[in-house]
Amino acid sequence: MGDVPKEYGGDVHVEKAISHVDDSVALDEKAQAAMFKTQAMDAETAEHDMGVLQAVKAYPMAALWAFIMSCTIVSSSLKSLITKMQLLTNVSRLWRLTVSS
Repeated sequence: MGDVPKEYGGDVHVEKAISHVDDSVALDEKAQAAMFKTQAMDAETAEHDMGVLQAVKAYPMAALWAFIMSCTIVSSSLKSLITKMQLLTNVSRLWRLTVSS
């Protein structure tokens, strides 16, 4: 293997050199990530400090969705309660009929 002519790449050696890589892009990405994190934390703080009316004005669709979901849950629970009350009423009527007979 050592007798391979140079024209076929016989004298192969690996050169070790210091590569000058521009790390400014990586530093910019790290700086941007830190900046995005800071901005996200500031936005979260601002949202937590909002009042109800400010939140509704800032996020009307989210407020509408929350209202609709709340109404859906309450109406579902109310329907279940009414069904149980009707069942109890029917049982008590049946009980009265059997006791009075």
